[in-house]
Amino acid sequence: MMLKVNLLPERERRAATSTVEHFHRTPLAAILASLIFVIPIALGVSVSVVHRRAEQDQQRIAALEPKKQQLDQLQQSLQRLRGQEDAMNAIIKPGHDLWSARLNEMSTHTPDGLWFREMTLDPQKGLVIQGSAVDQKESGMASVTEFVQSLKASKDVTSAVKEVRIESIKRVQDGQVEIVQFTLTGVLQGAAKP
Repeated sequence: MMLKVNLLPERERRAATSTVEHFHRTPLAAILASLIFVIPIALGVSVSVVHRRAEQDQQRIAALEPKKQQLDQLQQSLQRLRGQEDAMNAIIKPGHDLWSARLNEMSTHTPDGLWFREMTLDPQKGLVIQGSAVDQKESGMASVTEFVQSLKASKDVTSAVKEVRIESIKRVQDGQVEIVQFTLTGVLQGAAKP
């Protein structure tokens, strides 16, 4: 083992020692040493806090998911209702109020024992009437044919609908009664489109 003895006076001895030897005695060394330990701990704590907040946010999002689905359903319903509103507004535009008179005319030409299950008025599909006929005296087909002929003879109807025809017809026996199910179609004239 080797001993080192410095025989210089105290003042010169301090100047001769390197700053590195004095560095470990200064408060700056303690501060830097503590920072080396504190910074990783602080980073670990902040990462932990961020991770915890992210988990809490995920839990809140999961709790709100059913409400989001309800809101999506409400928005879809609202869009459907707006579409229906637009369709109704198109039908009740000025000049389209004639359809109420045309529908009334159709009802006056409807023979006894014939009824409508569905009536659609669409710019692309035209007029589509689905119905049934029951006639115990005659064939129900005669009622359907009579109705089509009366529609073709009506000026109110033919001013809006051309080519009214029987698209399909089917007989169904229900006990003693014969029911005729039918579908009528007609092409809408340009000005009569809703």
